[in-house]
Amino acid sequence: MRDNAIGARQWTWLPGPLAMCFSTILVVAKATGLPVSGAGATLFTAGVVTAYTWDRWADCPAGPRPLWCLLSAGFATLVGLAAALWLPLATVSVAVALGVVGLAYRSLKKIPLAKTMLIALAWAVAGVGFSVTPAPPLSLGCGIGTALFAVFAAGALLCDFKDIEADAHGGVGTAQVLWGPVAAAGLAAVLALLGVIVAAALHRPGLACAGVVLAGLSLFPRLVSRPVLGPLLIDGALALPAVFILSGLA
Repeated sequence: MRDNAIGARQWTWLPGPLAMCFSTILVVAKATGLPVSGAGATLFTAGVVTAYTWDRWADCPAGPRPLWCLLSAGFATLVGLAAALWLPLATVSVAVALGVVGLAYRSLKKIPLAKTMLIALAWAVAGVGFSVTPAPPLSLGCGIGTALFAVFAAGALLCDFKDIEADAHGGVGTAQVLWGPVAAAGLAAVLALLGVIVAAALHRPGLACAGVVLAGLSLFPRLVSRPVLGPLLIDGALALPAVFILSGLA
């Protein structure tokens, strides 16, 4: 079942994260009123490609793994390193820290709920730290970072529904494995609504809408458990802020 699910996601595993990355950059730039950092946005995007490509390679069934995964991850890493040359030392230090966490991800995710928290924290920190120049004021950065963390944590929790059996067998302590699907869905809804509240306070309707959609999806665990449709719906919700911004609604 796990192998079939992986095969079904063959062409859907990266476009969603890239759309989320683009959306996050736009959200941070709009919320802070600061210009997008070309080098920072490139580093952010390269990091997303590297992380998700490497995870895709590691999740492949036993046997020969696709060489293109390693080549893509290697190319994205080189692009990220080149972009880092144009960034301040503080930003590069954050990128290095996220890279170290990424390398340890396979081990860290066996810690209960670490997988969810790490994914959400990485998206929030990278989004606020890399998207704009100069760095936003601390209070504003923490505010938008909190909203991003909440909605990405909700999205990560919902994504775990499709892997309940595999996570239980592999000893990965997700909320679904530890507390059951009902409690996990409730936690996802609470996090999503927290994101809605913070986003609304920051006048970010697109991000608030993403939280509302994720809270709604938490009511349908069987739907988000589907190997292809579930991730597409979740990624689509997290990319909604870009639609709002590009359409002039936010």
